[in-house]
Amino acid sequence: MKYLSLLLFLLVFIGAKGQVGTCGAGGANIGGPYSDNTALTSAIIGTTTFTTVGQETFSPALTSGATKDLYYKVSGGTLGTLSVRLFFGSIPTGSFPYSGVVANLYPLGNCVTPVVVGVTDIGHKLSNPNIVFYGVTNVDYILKITLTVPAGVTLSTINAGYYYHKPPVTCNTCQTLCTSNEIFTSSDKVLTNAYTSLKSTMDNFVGSLYNIPMLKGQIKTVCVPVTIPAQTTTIGFQQYFSSSDNICKSPTISYELKDKNCNLVSFTPARPNANNYKSGFNPEYDNPPAGDYILCVTYDNSLGDCEMAAPNSIGTYIATNSVIPKCGTVGFDWKTGQTIPTGDNFTTCQNTNYQLKANAKATANEYIAPGFGIELGAGTMNITKVEISEGGGAYQNIGTIVNLPYSSPNYAYNIRINGTVVSGPVTINIVDHATGTVVASAPYAANVVIPIPTGTLKGTATFSGPAVSNYQ
Repeated sequence: MKYLSLLLFLLVFIGAKGQVGTCGAGGANIGGPYSDNTALTSAIIGTTTFTTVGQETFSPALTSGATKDLYYKVSGGTLGTLSVRLFFGSIPTGSFPYSGVVANLYPLGNCVTPVVVGVTDIGHKLSNPNIVFYGVTNVDYILKITLTVPAGVTLSTINAGYYYHKPPVTCNTCQTLCTSNEIFTSSDKVLTNAYTSLKSTMDNFVGSLYNIPMLKGQIKTVCVPVTIPAQTTTIGFQQYFSSSDNICKSPTISYELKDKNCNLVSFTPARPNANNYKSGFNPEYDNPPAGDYILCVTYDNSLGDCEMAAPNSIGTYIATNSVIPKCGTVGFDWKTGQTIPTGDNFTTCQNTNYQLKANAKATANEYIAPGFGIELGAGTMNITKVEISEGGGAYQNIGTIVNLPYSSPNYAYNIRINGTVVSGPVTINIVDHATGTVVASAPYAANVVIPIPTGTLKGTATFSGPAVSNYQ
């Protein structure tokens, strides 16, 4: 009886500490590692509710003021950057704040001093946090997450998963630019529409275009290409960054707009901070000269007190009076892979099948043909909307197109489909037109996402003329 009482005491004591797993071995459920954020969310978020992937259930549920330590065992991987996503089954839904989450990486069995401090992706106000760890090595870590439940919230479950980022980019000078895929753009005849569109894209983007860690006391610069089209009435710039917590003093942000020869421009912004961002960075230029430019944004964490911060994304929004010309005839056979004519100007055109991103041009042999198609493997349905995410970018609505004439082996694709089921159940297949084989498949449900990993699509030909590198 004495030993039974001691055992009961120990069980009660351990439970009172509020932890799942141990520092020595982990033990809390976590999904991954995944190739990217889209693959992670596809695994964890089901058709109508969270799956059981990486899920821990709290019984009884955690209420206001409760704390819980969760210990996960994760592998650092070879890319140097690791991201963790958390999904809360809380009441009210989505009410768990960033301030209630502390996440760090520790050596196995020693959870006293973290070896890597997590950077919370607070800039995007995501309801489900994205916590980034920079400078990880290819060893196992203990990921310790401490939750503190805020007032008015009941937490019943948590789902966790992690994925690896690409290596940091090195586009930090006027001579070493990022690519056009590493800056978000939007344009419209109405300035507020262009601004709202860009803000929505950047708000919903998870992760970082740059993966540049910035420790306390450091200064980092990101330089991106900018094109100002003819008849531009206003161009504005935005940025997002992450920090190690949401209360530390933010890095100071400064910028330089230069011409293609790296000389500072002579024109100045009409509104240095048009929408009154806390960072002070949101310049808008009225009636700027058309041409190619370079925007260099510098983040100075030497005066801030963030243990770590990181630039996430930079974007430009454009109001223009110009009329986007129609595309020439697309001489392309969906199934055989006939190349897109090099004589057509695909950099600033649109047709009934596409609305192309301004100034988008593929590099030589970047894309292969033929591409892929969306087919029904079972059941019947009317597809009403197809959306595509290329290379981890934001989803782009391409209407009801079910055949894509090209693809890039350098990118992963995610296809999101909606429609009306006529007879079911319905199975959606993604078919590689080069081989005729099904490379991905999923049962249909609203907003179903079907991933195509990098390098899956084979193609039979390449082309190097002007082409599409993204949708808009």
